[in-house]
Amino acid sequence: MAVARLLSGGEAQRLMLARGLASQPDLLLVDEGAA
Repeated sequence: MAVARLLSGGEAQRLMLARGLASQPDLLLVDEGAA
C-alpha cells in the first residue's frame, strides 16, 4: 500500500472511501462524496 503522504488529494479521498466501504457499514456519511 502506498504511503499516505505520497498520494494526491484525490487518491487519498478515494482510499478513505474504499476503506469506509470495505467495512460494510449500515450507514456511511460523506461530504461531497462524488466530488
